This record gives sequence, C-alpha cells and structure tokens, in this order.
Amino acid sequence: MGELYNRMSRDLKLRNLAATTHKEYLRCCCHFVRYHMKSPAQMGESAIKEYLAHLLLKGAGPETMKMNVAALKFLYGVTLDRQKVVERIPWPKVPHRIPDILSGSEMEALLKAVSSLVAAMAMTTAYAAGLRIRRRTRCAKRFSARRRW
Repeated sequence: MGELYNRMSRDLKLRNLAATTHKEYLRCCCHFVRYHMKSPAQMGESAIKEYLAHLLLKGAGPETMKMNVAALKFLYGVTLDRQKVVERIPWPKVPHRIPDILSGSEMEALLKAVSSLVAAMAMTTAYAAGLRIRRRTRCAKRFSARRRW
C-alpha cells in the first residue's frame, strides 16, 4: 500500500483523529489490500462488498464491521477522493447495550456489605442517580482507598 498508506496517514493526521482511530483505520485498510492483493485505486464497490462479506463469514461482530466500513469510507472518500464508490456501502447496525440494573434485593445486599455509613450513602445516591455498576465500583474503590490512610 506504500504511497497510499502514507497519504491516508497524512489525511488522518490532518483530520486530527484519535491515535487509536488512526491506527485502526490503517490496519483495516491494510487487511483489505492484503485480501484482494490489489491497490484500492484499482478496486470499486464490488470489491468492498466482497471483503465485508468475507469478514462476516469469518464471524466479525458489528463493531468490527463498523470500523472496517468507516476505514474504507475514509480511504475512498477522503484519500482517493472517490466518494461515489462508497456512498452505497451501508453502515452496519450496532446494538446499544443496556446497562446492568440492580434489583432491590441486590442493592440491599450491597448496602449491607458496606461497613461505612458514608460509603453506603454514596452508593445509595449513585444508585438513585442511575450510575452504572462499573462506575459505582470504581468510585467505591477510590473512596475506600482514601479511607485507609
């Protein structure tokens, strides 16, 4: 992908995209080129659809598909300036994850396990505000770490 890789890298830097996005877009496009063994400039919509179908057959999830579609749309739309090639490539649907919600009895057991009244109040407030479990546990760990001093 040589020169095209460098051009795409430059375009990504000019857009000031996150470093991980930059790396993933380049990785996805390199895999696309390796799959077809041709320059993307010589390929079109059918090659993109064939590659995406290949990813699906390999068991790629919706997040992986979305990342590949985004990378290929960037490659063709920005770097190669061939927007028409990718305009009919659909964005895959990525399901929204519903946060874990504790039942009343689970919350009661959690509060009984907490020894400090202040920590119990903080957890009750977090639960009432609807904070997610992971966020609550991170807050609880920080709080208990501070209390040990």
